Amino acid sequence: MLCCFAEFLNRAGVPEIFGRIVTPVRKSVSYTATDYLLTLVLSVAVGCDFNVAINYMLRPYPQVARLLGMPGFPEQSSASGFLHALTAGTLEELDLARQECQRLFGASTHEMVVDLDIDATGFTVYGGTYKGAAKGYFPRQRGEKGYQLGLASAARSGEALADCFLPGNLRPEQLLSELVFGAAETLGGADRIGLVTLDAGFGTEANIGEMQANCWPYLVKGRDPRTFRKIATSLPGHAWDYAGPHCDVYELGTQRVLPKSKLSARTILYRYSNDKGGTDYGHFYTSLPPNLRADLVACRYNQREEIESVNKIVKGTLQAKHLRTRSPQSIEAFLKIGLLTLNLLHAFRWLILDPAGLGGLGIRDIVCRLMPIPARFTQTGEQVRLCMPAAHQFTGGAVAAAKVVSSFSLKS
Repeated sequence: MLCCFAEFLNRAGVPEIFGRIVTPVRKSVSYTATDYLLTLVLSVAVGCDFNVAINYMLRPYPQVARLLGMPGFPEQSSASGFLHALTAGTLEELDLARQECQRLFGASTHEMVVDLDIDATGFTVYGGTYKGAAKGYFPRQRGEKGYQLGLASAARSGEALADCFLPGNLRPEQLLSELVFGAAETLGGADRIGLVTLDAGFGTEANIGEMQANCWPYLVKGRDPRTFRKIATSLPGHAWDYAGPHCDVYELGTQRVLPKSKLSARTILYRYSNDKGGTDYGHFYTSLPPNLRADLVACRYNQREEIESVNKIVKGTLQAKHLRTRSPQSIEAFLKIGLLTLNLLHAFRWLILDPAGLGGLGIRDIVCRLMPIPARFTQTGEQVRLCMPAAHQFTGGAVAAAKVVSSFSLKS
């Protein structure tokens, strides 16, 4: 399926987008900046854990490279050198390339109003050679050095719309406006932003005040569960409303965000069973109207697991946790390439795999199960012959996908 994905990129005009937007950062000898970017995108799409995997996961398939106008894939050393040579200007160009791809064939582009899920994740590093890394708060790794990534994604499709990259001692919560406005720029206007759902890291007084000042509909988990713990523990069992197998909620009404705060917000308490068999408490702040029941609000928040899975996909399936360099600028560039690849895989799924009957596959299935299908293909002029094992479970769908790709075009 690697050849189908490469042909999809070609027919969707991705090489032309890269060539038009991304400025070469060094002299082109055998390969252009577009060639290196396409190589890195494909390396992420097939699950290369480090750049060295390019040598045995991409280079043995020169026919795939020829579909993208290359004689073959470059060696990992030259791809790594290209990654190290990227500049601050290239970071902005990668954002522009992602926005252009999103505008042309993003799933969220077709939605009138797009709900956002915003979250932060950390990348820990070891050793003193990582530049710009700083000690910060990382779950279960307190005090380690690393970097922070803030991500705004479309709640329905899971596409990455905006991101920010910071040292470990700075929090993406400080750049909430940049994430929301960056997503609005990608979608084509702030009027297309719907409900903004955020994790507890964004449940501070400053962030809530910022969302109220900008009139953004929001649903955020409170940062400190102790704020309303006394009230929650004093409530009788019959006062709670059922919101799921292990969760109950209680409508507390409009309350101050903090005891001495000037800000007030609709507050919903919740309790849930923890892994140890005990009961934990927390609370939500939201601008959703009171006529939307508290249990439905809790269910809507639970739907934000999509952003959690996006972070897991980026760090695990797309191997972003294995940083390819020790320069913060190059690390940020690689993460942007990973997010661009994620969006391209989403587009590949809904434009090609869905009509072929494989739209139910997740990104992990596409990368880990579909891409590695053993196959051979030969190209004679405009004709491509594809040979795959008949007994493989995805062969029928892969053949159908190849037919969809052969008739697909978004080039103007």
